[in-house]
Amino acid sequence: MLDFLKTGTLAAIVSFAGVAVATPDQAMARLEASRAALGKTLTIAAEVETKATGTIAGAMPSAKSKLIAVRPDPASVGGVNTGFHVRVTGVGRLAASKPEINFDVLRRENKLEWMAHDQRIVRVRMERAARDDQVRFMKDLAPVEIFGPDPFGRIVSDSEIAARLELEAPVAVDGVMCDVVRVPQGQTTRFTRYYIGQSDHLPRRIEMSFSTAGIEGSILTDYTKVQVNTGLTIDATKLPAPSGYSREPEPGVAPSISMQDLEPPKNVPDLGATTPAEMPRPIASDWELESPDGKKVKLSDFRGSVVVLDFWGTWCAPCLQAAPELQKLHEDYKSRNVHVLGLNFRERDPQNAIDHMKEHNYTFPILLRADQVVRDYRIRIFPTYYIIGFNGEIVHVADGYKPETTFQEMRKVIDQYLADPPARSDAGVGAVSGETVNR
Repeated sequence: MLDFLKTGTLAAIVSFAGVAVATPDQAMARLEASRAALGKTLTIAAEVETKATGTIAGAMPSAKSKLIAVRPDPASVGGVNTGFHVRVTGVGRLAASKPEINFDVLRRENKLEWMAHDQRIVRVRMERAARDDQVRFMKDLAPVEIFGPDPFGRIVSDSEIAARLELEAPVAVDGVMCDVVRVPQGQTTRFTRYYIGQSDHLPRRIEMSFSTAGIEGSILTDYTKVQVNTGLTIDATKLPAPSGYSREPEPGVAPSISMQDLEPPKNVPDLGATTPAEMPRPIASDWELESPDGKKVKLSDFRGSVVVLDFWGTWCAPCLQAAPELQKLHEDYKSRNVHVLGLNFRERDPQNAIDHMKEHNYTFPILLRADQVVRDYRIRIFPTYYIIGFNGEIVHVADGYKPETTFQEMRKVIDQYLADPPARSDAGVGAVSGETVNR
């Protein structure tokens, strides 16, 4: 009997007291089936809605959109599997108190395109460098873990996660019966449910749930009226420039030089702008803020160190959700000349931030009243993380928080930077300890 349970697909059902209990193998089988179905699908058209529930509902984005996803001919992209080209067009709000935003965003490979109507230009940016309110909706409506080149790849390749998968009772979404796979997010109370159609194995709902610091809720993304392989072509996803609009050059292609290009750069550059790989990284604008004990701290104090800037507030649910991972990064890297700084802003009473740090035993330093820095750095998505190099150069920017990828990517960037750092300038180092700043 034990040998039987260890082998074969029937191992997915274990009988105990007459009740069938789903094992992780059975949950994994549903993800693998969806992974295979997505890999064979050439086009997807759907209506998509994202919204939040619980105590976070008013602070999170909501949107309704039309989605078109077309898998490009491999020959047109160098024979590489790039996932779908996805276009989402709709209307949404970044929070309940924010105005409605009309958005029309295209993702192709790792680039995003959208129209900046105020400047009459079609923006073309690497996804990691795209900074606009419209872009925020693409990340929720068409997540890379579904529409990217490797659907569910992180889950199926991680044995620890795979061992903790759960298959829950089926649920109907828009009249489609779905298997529900519950995926844990690290060693936390957070988890994601994937609702996968029983007939076609395509996702119909993604539910991200968490509970932290007394804040509970879920972010639901529903795919309804799903149609597949309907003959759409790649042209359906293209974002043509309207009459009178110009178009930015492709990332990785240096634009032609004009007299305006020769003007001195601004103190804080447009981080999404395309520059040749051999050009130096832009330098982060310096600033001076106060620690909770009134000490003045400048970014330039940390020259010679790697600095991770976290722009956050106690009003920001994703910021609070991400804080345990930020604390872990602080603990893991503080002996390697890496300093984590939490820049708090838009706080009615800065004491709220100080009390929050103490309540959760977070020891990375925080600095208060960073509202002007947020404006100077053109930050619109929270949390946002900057990684600053030894000489004050901007090494990496991460917009928003994704439990599956944000900190994994940041750690990879830091490790690569420390393994092959640039020559350091002669600027001195004035590092500030967590114990001093948070006191």
